[in-house]
Amino acid sequence: MTRLFLYRSLWNPTAGKAISIVEKVDRVVDVAFPAQDRIAVGSAGKAPLLWDVTKPNTPLRLKSTLPYRENCHVWAFSHDGKQLATAHGLLGHPLSVRVWDSLSGIEVVEVGGSVNRAARLAFSPDCKLIAIGYLYDQHPLLEIWNLSSKRRIADVEGHKPSVDAVVFSLDSRYVVSGDYEGLIIIWDTKQQRRIRKLQAHKGAVTHLLFTPDGKRFVSSSIDGTVKLWAFSELLKTKLP
Repeated sequence: MTRLFLYRSLWNPTAGKAISIVEKVDRVVDVAFPAQDRIAVGSAGKAPLLWDVTKPNTPLRLKSTLPYRENCHVWAFSHDGKQLATAHGLLGHPLSVRVWDSLSGIEVVEVGGSVNRAARLAFSPDCKLIAIGYLYDQHPLLEIWNLSSKRRIADVEGHKPSVDAVVFSLDSRYVVSGDYEGLIIIWDTKQQRRIRKLQAHKGAVTHLLFTPDGKRFVSSSIDGTVKLWAFSELLKTKLP
C-alpha cells in the first residue's frame, strides 16, 4: 500500500505559488481561513494546529483543558476570526465540539454529546450560538447550541442525511441549512420554529452564503446550479 503525504502549504493566489510549506502530515482533513491572518489545519491522528500567516513556520498547537482524543474533521472560524470551532469524534462515540481562542489557542468551551458525526459547523455573527450539521441518518440532523450556557436550544427536524451547509443570518436570528437531497430549511432561533422548507436543488447543497446586506442568500449544489434567494421575501410568506 502506497502512503500518501500531503503538505500544509500557504499559497499566493495571485502568483499561483506556494509561499511556504509548513509541515508534512499523513492526511489533511480540513482547513479554515478567517478574515484575519490566521489559518487552521486538521489532520488524521494529529492535534489541531493554528498558524499566523505572517509566521507560517511557527504553528500554535491548540491547548485543550481535556486530553486530545480523536481526529478533528470539521472546522469553522467565528465571523471576527477570534474564535475557532472544531468537531472531534469517531462514529459510535460522543461528538465533541470545542471552541478555542484563535489568538492564544486556549480552549474556551466544549459542547456536544451526539454519537453522530458532524458534517458542518457555523457560528452566529454575534458568537453566541453555534449550529452543528450531522452526517448520518440520526435525528436530529441539525442542532443549535448556546455557547454561554452550553445547552442545546434547538433540534431542527426535516432534513435528510447529511446537512452539509449551514449559515446564520446577519442578525444571528435565523439559521439556513441545506442537506444532501437539495432541501433548504430556514429556522427561527427566537421563536424556535421552522419558517420555510424549500426543495431548492436536485442534488446536495454544498454552500450557503448571505449577501453583505443580509437581504439575500446564495445556495450552490452538486447539480451544477447556483441560486440567489430573496431572504426577506421568504420570511414574509407562509410556511408551505
